[in-house]
Amino acid sequence: MTRHATILLAIGAAITLFATCIHGPAAPTETYTGPAACKSCHKAAYDSFHLTPHAFASRPAKKEFISGSFRLDSNSFSFNDYSPLPATVKVVMDQRDSGYFQTAWINGAPRRSERFGVVIGSGRKAQSYLYWRGSQLLQLPISWFAATHSWANSPGFPVDQVKFNRLIPAHCLECHATTCTLLPTTATIPGPDPPAFFDRATMIFGIGCESCHGPGAAHVAFHSRHPAEKKGQFIVNPASLSRQQRLDVCAACHSGIRQALQPAFSFRPGDTLARFFGPSPVVDTVHAEVHGNQYGLLAASKCFRFSNDLTCTTCHGPHTGGTSDLAAFSQRCMSCHGPGTNHYCKRPPLKGENIQQNCIDCHMPVKASGIVNLMVPGQKRLAPLLVRTHLIAIYPTTTRER
Repeated sequence: MTRHATILLAIGAAITLFATCIHGPAAPTETYTGPAACKSCHKAAYDSFHLTPHAFASRPAKKEFISGSFRLDSNSFSFNDYSPLPATVKVVMDQRDSGYFQTAWINGAPRRSERFGVVIGSGRKAQSYLYWRGSQLLQLPISWFAATHSWANSPGFPVDQVKFNRLIPAHCLECHATTCTLLPTTATIPGPDPPAFFDRATMIFGIGCESCHGPGAAHVAFHSRHPAEKKGQFIVNPASLSRQQRLDVCAACHSGIRQALQPAFSFRPGDTLARFFGPSPVVDTVHAEVHGNQYGLLAASKCFRFSNDLTCTTCHGPHTGGTSDLAAFSQRCMSCHGPGTNHYCKRPPLKGENIQQNCIDCHMPVKASGIVNLMVPGQKRLAPLLVRTHLIAIYPTTTRER
């Protein structure tokens, strides 16, 4: 190496070192690591979060993650219970050495069988299933409905035939998995959600730590090398974000169906959601749909509009879920609506009732979805999915019923 080249290299190294001293470590490329890498330093948060419904938003198709039964007395769904079909049509859920399958039977003969590949949903309310066709994902025709503990026709599927052809677009999976690399494709089929091709080896199941904190591989690598450093590097702390940025993290999945403006899995915590998706659907506060747009319902509420700091995490602990403790939720209400304030409940309590322990059933009642319905055995009609509304309001009918 010439003396001139050596000098240039030395100058370059000095500039790099100087820049590092002035600006801190260079920004790394984004790489996800998965939630298990967080456990050694954040054990308490990991132990509580990995049991929440968010963590189970998607899972591999293992028996411990599938809520539906494979017992011979409860492992089938008959289409003849709902439609006057000329043939006997049913789907059987069966377990084999190679995995779990949904098999369509027509007039007693198996016609098509597809293997469970991905479980969607925790099963707390319902659960649906996807299968792999090469690098594409498609929805299986039969889902699980927790309210009746039975298999049900997947929402939106026909009632008179078995279909295996519903493709899963990338933006659909985006709200059920932390990340997944999309493979290049030359597909030219028009529409807002073109066929998606997934690199299944890169899928990180569930809505995990990095969904709210951003890609964490660089963070893990840095703090592994610098264990004494207590300030988190190369990671997003949502507590440091603005109110709207914190809301945007939740609204990315909980603000209804919106037009995608950027590729799936490109939004990061701290980004402005409006750059990635079109406007959230307008909320009809008189006939509000309770499923899908929880952010829009909350934002339309008077409590939200007159507050400077109310966000989703005011009630939903980000690492704990807290989906059923109505008394704990009600204590959040009491911080503004407690006894002695002008905003305290005007309804006289019933005998033995403690209003302060349950504001929720009156002001955020469970209501039937108007768009998600399932067919279940023993019922000749569609059974609605019941969801707690996030439109905080006074519901006179619900209050009278209590």
